[in-house]
Amino acid sequence: MAPKMIKKLGHLVMSKRLLLITLSCLVSSWATPINAQGWTAKQQPEITNFYKSLPHNVTSDGDICWFGSSSWSTWCFASGQSVDQHNKRTISGRYYKQYSTEYEQVIYESMNLRRLEGEPGILTTNQTWRINDPGDSGSSPIVVQGSTNTRCRSSIDGSIGQTYSGSDNYSYQGTRRGSCTSTNDGYTIPGRAPDPGGYEQFNKAVEVKCSDMTYRRYGSSHISGWSKVNNKFKQAHYQFWCDRRTWLPVVSKQTMKDLIR
Repeated sequence: MAPKMIKKLGHLVMSKRLLLITLSCLVSSWATPINAQGWTAKQQPEITNFYKSLPHNVTSDGDICWFGSSSWSTWCFASGQSVDQHNKRTISGRYYKQYSTEYEQVIYESMNLRRLEGEPGILTTNQTWRINDPGDSGSSPIVVQGSTNTRCRSSIDGSIGQTYSGSDNYSYQGTRRGSCTSTNDGYTIPGRAPDPGGYEQFNKAVEVKCSDMTYRRYGSSHISGWSKVNNKFKQAHYQFWCDRRTWLPVVSKQTMKDLIR
């Protein structure tokens, strides 16, 4: 067989292998969010068809990216074969997005939404954040100079005289000055200890309000305000489950708080 023909056949075999690997990753990726909660035979095809109907691309690592081509521009469903900007394997079964900020955030969100107990119009899920904290060199204390005031007692009858400042050594109220007390209204702003920063991973909870498609996030010590959901995939994803929230199990607020500790 001619060398050129052998070379073409070799490329064809490699292309077929790549196609099979991509299809295998795609089937595996679609199955993860679909089967994660034990959907019924009627629900499962509806869920599958919804996610497949959204505009998407499949990366060479098998990630599914909706309304974009990579996790730098949109949210992608992690196959678990890709690597994020922290050089760590992506969290399989979650969708994620990367940000080119000083913190190099990578946010992974669970596909599994729940109804929040006592709040029928609010759905909730959890996120895992990976960041690179740039750290802080710290700061020294700052002394703010104030003014000194002195009050003295009479050396004769102990009565308190007028406040004075500076080097006033004269007697007052017809008596000589006795014991004196000085005060200064200056103060010190404490400094900050250095923070080396570095890689961190932590969890947050997300709440989605179905009535106006807004969301908020909270961690162990901070809760954000409500913001509009602007990302196209998230809008579609949240709306789909808001319309089918009776399918979802109920979870308590305390359970969600326990997940982020």
